[in-house]
Amino acid sequence: MVRIPTATVPQWEPPKEELKFDIRVITPLFGGGFEPRVVDTVMPVHTAAIRGHLRFWWRATTGAKFLTPNELAAAEARVWGSDKIAGAVSLQVREFVSGTPQKCAEYQWNAERQKHNALPVFVREWPSYALQPFQGRQEGQDIIEEPATAYLGISFKLVVNCPADLKSEVSTAVSAWVQYGGLGARTRRGCGSLAFRAVVPSESLALTEPAKEDLTCLYDSKFVLGSDDTDPVRAWKKAVEIYQAFRQSVGFARNPGQQPNKPGRSRWPEADSVRRYTRANSPNHLPQHAIEWGFPRADLGLPILFHFMSKGDPKDATLEGPGNGQLRFASPVITKAIQVGTDLYRPMLIVLNAPHA
Repeated sequence: MVRIPTATVPQWEPPKEELKFDIRVITPLFGGGFEPRVVDTVMPVHTAAIRGHLRFWWRATTGAKFLTPNELAAAEARVWGSDKIAGAVSLQVREFVSGTPQKCAEYQWNAERQKHNALPVFVREWPSYALQPFQGRQEGQDIIEEPATAYLGISFKLVVNCPADLKSEVSTAVSAWVQYGGLGARTRRGCGSLAFRAVVPSESLALTEPAKEDLTCLYDSKFVLGSDDTDPVRAWKKAVEIYQAFRQSVGFARNPGQQPNKPGRSRWPEADSVRRYTRANSPNHLPQHAIEWGFPRADLGLPILFHFMSKGDPKDATLEGPGNGQLRFASPVITKAIQVGTDLYRPMLIVLNAPHA
């Protein structure tokens, strides 16, 4: 008896479109490799990382039209894949240019005090406020962690294959990622910002069929632009400095200090709230803020680290979210350089539509 093998019919797939995007990294790239905050020197740009970014910006654009989380999840799985099905979109990185490494800062030796200065000097006037996690660390006279190395001048071609009916929403996600996102670590503070080589999109994206506000972060977001600049790093620095001033500047966020090298008392209520909560305070820092219990900067991102300098004040404290899965909260504020011409950039601050922390 001869057994006839069972015929299998190949699954039909709709024809796919190939989209190509020439992309440049216009601000220093940190992290993005297998080790946190460290650049992968062999291949700094990974398709898996890009897919993750595009998923986020797809939710923030096309995802606005879905009325429920279940509808959104099903549509996202079809486009980008899930743990059960493969996505319809495939990505490739081609014509990759690796760029050059640059240590972001240096601890300078103070001959008079016979020790390194407490804070490093950042190269090329890179904004220190955005790069604080990369500045390294010292204890006493020893530098126990060197400042991180960034990469400059990276470029690549992103090739996207997708069904024709997904072309518009995938292109929109790529455009949102290039305009508002980036690669590597600290993209919301403008590190690893991107630009197209030729085609320059408009400064803002119109969303299709916005529905539930809580299912998208671009719907009802706000942004402000600074003046034109030919240097993307300079534009980035301007954006970061505005946000830094909002959180820390003398006369707005804190009182003037009695000594030039010592900042005055914060006008934000968090520090006094911690003092009241722990019932600990320096005799010179009695809790006096009019808001007895308040942590308004939680809405700008969590966790927040508190470091008290005076004797008697609380020990170092960390403000996190209220429960499991809520400990961290990505900042809804983006400070970056955005491309507005072939070689023209502007400082940009974006406040995404985000829930109250």
